[in-house]
Amino acid sequence: EPYEASSVQGGIEYIPGKRHETLHDAATFFGERHILLEQFEQIFVVMRSPYELELSCFAYLLKDLPWDRGKAQELVLDGGFRQHLATALFFGMNPPGLDLYYHVEGHIPDNLVILRYEKLAAEIERHIASYLESGYEVPHENKSKHAPVGQVYDVELAALCYQRHKWFFDNGFYSRVTYPTPDALRDISQ
Repeated sequence: EPYEASSVQGGIEYIPGKRHETLHDAATFFGERHILLEQFEQIFVVMRSPYELELSCFAYLLKDLPWDRGKAQELVLDGGFRQHLATALFFGMNPPGLDLYYHVEGHIPDNLVILRYEKLAAEIERHIASYLESGYEVPHENKSKHAPVGQVYDVELAALCYQRHKWFFDNGFYSRVTYPTPDALRDISQ
């Protein structure tokens, strides 16, 4: 199939693909067009705190939108956040496998630039602004409202989140949040 771009903005060319492709999927997609990932000046990916990501996903599924019907939504509506963290599939995987968006067979490409979601506007300004037309603003779409991480997570929930997203924590992208155990809380209050 011929290489066709749907649009160009500034120095960025938009090439249509599927949503939520892993880095391997991207390598395959471009490989079929005789383009290697190494040929890109930079590859931009966004990374989000696993704690925030899970809360946001849960809050989004709680909206009970008809186009999200399925096991993940049923689990959220019937089982709550703890059950979601323990058993929910994320694009068919549990644990989620989100690390596959950042490496191919364990190798992070040298030209991969990770943009932190928590400071995305600043990251885009720092890394991508030179590729964009002046005045570009980051759209904030699909925003979910939820309580702050510190008000939701406890020892067990934090451990479940760690099990789902070990790669991000074990490779130093995010620090694990620690919470006092119920016994420690009891000792403090005495």
